Amino acid sequence: MKKQIDISSETKLTLYDIDYFRMNLNVLETFDEGEFTLANRLRFRRYYVNNTTVGDGMYTYCTEIVDITQTKQKGSIGLAHGAAQCHDVFFEAGLQFALNGFCVHLVDYEGFGYSGGHRINGLSIEKFHH
Repeated sequence: MKKQIDISSETKLTLYDIDYFRMNLNVLETFDEGEFTLANRLRFRRYYVNNTTVGDGMYTYCTEIVDITQTKQKGSIGLAHGAAQCHDVFFEAGLQFALNGFCVHLVDYEGFGYSGGHRINGLSIEKFHH
């Protein structure tokens, strides 16, 4: 990951050049659960959270990205996907935020991605009432 351009010197944000194939980032597509570090810099943690408000067996899928070379995180950012998507749509943005010193949380809503719940096909209003 090489620095491409400084977006803002005032906020100290940088846009990084991320070459997915050279860095073998495509392996993340097969990595469901656990933790690993990429390029001795980015720590990825993928996990399921038991959703106790909906009932047993309903899990929410999460990914956390942190730049472990940063001595102090600037803050935490949660990125939420839209309808008929999963958290992968914000994966590159999450990498950019993490490289700029933020702890990034990506979450799949109920029924999307790896999270449990009713899928978008065959939905009715009754399925949203738990």
